[in-house]
Amino acid sequence: RMGTGSADQLLPTLTKLRVMSETEKILLAARRLLRQRLQGILSTHSLACPGFPFGSLVPYCLDHSASPVLLLSHLAQHTKNLQANPRVSLHISESGEGDAQTLQRLTLIALVQAQDPIDSDAGARYFRFFPQTRDYYEQLNFRFFRLEVQRCHFVGGFGAARWFSPDRVHVSAGFSAAAEIELVERLNQVGFERLRDRLRVSRDQRLAEEATEIVGADGLGVDLRCGDRLLRGWFPEEAADAQRATQLLLGGA
Repeated sequence: RMGTGSADQLLPTLTKLRVMSETEKILLAARRLLRQRLQGILSTHSLACPGFPFGSLVPYCLDHSASPVLLLSHLAQHTKNLQANPRVSLHISESGEGDAQTLQRLTLIALVQAQDPIDSDAGARYFRFFPQTRDYYEQLNFRFFRLEVQRCHFVGGFGAARWFSPDRVHVSAGFSAAAEIELVERLNQVGFERLRDRLRVSRDQRLAEEATEIVGADGLGVDLRCGDRLLRGWFPEEAADAQRATQLLLGGA
């Protein structure tokens, strides 16, 4: 059944024949957090206050190489900052109440590259996740940027912190853009009701029950739209490709 809880409480078993090591569990939690939150604090080098960082909240979407893609206004202070100095960080934090030190956090140390024009697959994926931003891009001169991650720092809770190379956290979806679209379309045709019992959702169950559309899919799960919010539905185990994801959700269908 669908349940709620933090990413580490919902970790799937990678194989049924062995138990994951502590490092594998931490890495999987970091990958899940990256794919779940879709917003973070972008820190740039301030032009207005030289020598100081400037933080701003931004949405992001992952492309098919698992690199974060941002859509930013050319007028925004953070855009002016990163165009002058492309060294940035993106801090992503698990949502939750209580002691903030117990929440999972992921910081990506990265270089920013302007994407003009954006790869068509990455742009289409971003607009599926954030359809309201298409007008920003077409009418308000917002532009795409991609983070080229250099290092990742993950905190799994109070006193539990590790550095990782980006290739260990930014694992690609395992699906081509075409395979993802085909899977999303098929799942939406089948109907969300049929998928409920095979997904675990990391937020409020009431919201999960109101989700009406799947907008994205990768090897760890699917992205669900609920009104103007996005939820994450996790597979019971990792899927190496879209065919395996289909089997996990639809069985032999």
